[in-house]
Amino acid sequence: MLVAMRWLFEEHDIDGRFCISIHDEVRYLVTSEDRYRAALALQITNLLTRSMFAYKLGMMDLPQSVAFFSAVDIDKCLRKEVTMDCVTPSNPTGVERRYGLPQGEALDIYQIIEITKGSLAKGKRQGTR
Repeated sequence: MLVAMRWLFEEHDIDGRFCISIHDEVRYLVTSEDRYRAALALQITNLLTRSMFAYKLGMMDLPQSVAFFSAVDIDKCLRKEVTMDCVTPSNPTGVERRYGLPQGEALDIYQIIEITKGSLAKGKRQGTR
């Protein structure tokens, strides 16, 4: 996955880089302008990776339920869920009120395709979220 993501980032001039992998999650640092194209690249990478493994196992079909991630999280801070405000004893008001960090987005493949018009090319996106 990491190699495919790097290739797609370079091939389509997506300004981002790998940050960290924890268990079954990968995190990338991406400019705000390229966040939706990076989310599409991640979905494509998952499709390519799963297809390769399925093919190597002699499976000629890949169910859509495993072809794409259920959602790709887009956020400005590292937190468990994009909708968590991270209220803690040391931060009783949460990150949105205290630091001005709004909730992030969790986008499925359909939403990402709608936003990017299904293209990794710069400038293909119509409208922003």
